[in-house]
Amino acid sequence: MPREVEALPRLRRGARKHLDRLEELLAGADRPEGLSGREIHDLHRELRARRVDLELLLRLLPAKARGKARTERQRVVQLARRVGELRDRTVVGELLDRPEISTRIPSVTMELARHLLRREEEVGRVLLRSLLGHPALRSGLRWERTAWDRLKVPSPSLRRALEQERRFRSRRVRRAWKRARRRPSSRRLHRLRRALRNRALLEGTLDPSAPGAPPPRRGSPAWVQRELGRLHDLEMLRRWVLRLPAPSEEDLADALRREEHRHLVRALATISALHKDRSRRS
Repeated sequence: MPREVEALPRLRRGARKHLDRLEELLAGADRPEGLSGREIHDLHRELRARRVDLELLLRLLPAKARGKARTERQRVVQLARRVGELRDRTVVGELLDRPEISTRIPSVTMELARHLLRREEEVGRVLLRSLLGHPALRSGLRWERTAWDRLKVPSPSLRRALEQERRFRSRRVRRAWKRARRRPSSRRLHRLRRALRNRALLEGTLDPSAPGAPPPRRGSPAWVQRELGRLHDLEMLRRWVLRLPAPSEEDLADALRREEHRHLVRALATISALHKDRSRRS
């Protein structure tokens, strides 16, 4: 653990690092072409890191000051879910482009899959632009930056809070590992991956000056997390392909229209909810 005298400054640097990167990505979202696939992946990762930072901040703030942190945490959870959906679509598209996969899927089904992916990505990007442009997001980043700058915690309390957070993350990993080993399933393996990821994100905040990690050693937590991530991506592809109809050529147009209508309804509902939230704040 960092020495007590250095722990709080290191925490501030780690949190600022994530906030700075988030603000860079938000600026990129204002470009006409929007965020690239790599930037969407980075945005998803930084939102997860911010959630871990906020959960740590909740341990350190006085009880009367935790309401805003809880609100920001909930907003991050919702936004990360939307960004994750768009990130998943880009991953599925990349997997479908691999010859070893595309050659095993009937051409008509591939045509439908590529069309739906394009449409879902277009809708997802429109929604993402609206969500990232919400004033509450940027005001929340400013609030968190100020909260870290003004945070004052006695050394014993800080040491105790950091130990509690580390133990909490480690318990999550052990529990997820035991459940996945006892009864393996894609859901349980994904929970193990998330537990490993969140523990690694916490360590990144606790020691932001640590050098970049080398390629993970086989069997290490980082290696397990990477391999589980690849497994999750393939599981997404499997679910995506299985939910597609296997239409004949004459049924393809009707299938496309039904899917487009479903996503249009969802997009309108999300945009409507967004504008209601804005009107309540104005």
